[in-house]
Amino acid sequence: MKFIQKNILLVVVSIAVIFGGGFYYINQNKPENTESNTSTTQEKTEITKVTINFDGQEKSYEVKNAIGKTALEVTEEAVTIEKTGEGKDAFINSINGRVAEESKNEFWKLVINGKDSEVGAGSYTIVNGDTLVWEIDTY
Repeated sequence: MKFIQKNILLVVVSIAVIFGGGFYYINQNKPENTESNTSTTQEKTEITKVTINFDGQEKSYEVKNAIGKTALEVTEEAVTIEKTGEGKDAFINSINGRVAEESKNEFWKLVINGKDSEVGAGSYTIVNGDTLVWEIDTY
């Protein structure tokens, strides 16, 4: 009889250890506060920086949720532009009232992540971490 009682006690203790360990493991890998976790996620909105450089002035703007949009669309959200053409065929003539003067061989150059863009603003799709810089250049 003592043998059976010892075995039952051993089984009960084993089950308690298994369930207790499982409960501990699950709670260690679970967020403590769902509301706090949700607000942190909402604060991580992607921001694309658009900088305008001309005549010794530099001004930066932030555009939220720009991923998947074109550089042209993001620029239009950040600043006032005048352009000829649409979409992939667009050419920016003026940003915030500063016209790129043909008589001076000027144009608005797009720099993406520190490198001169090899495509037009209407052709480049924004990805996570991109920064756009527009500056007056000459040809």
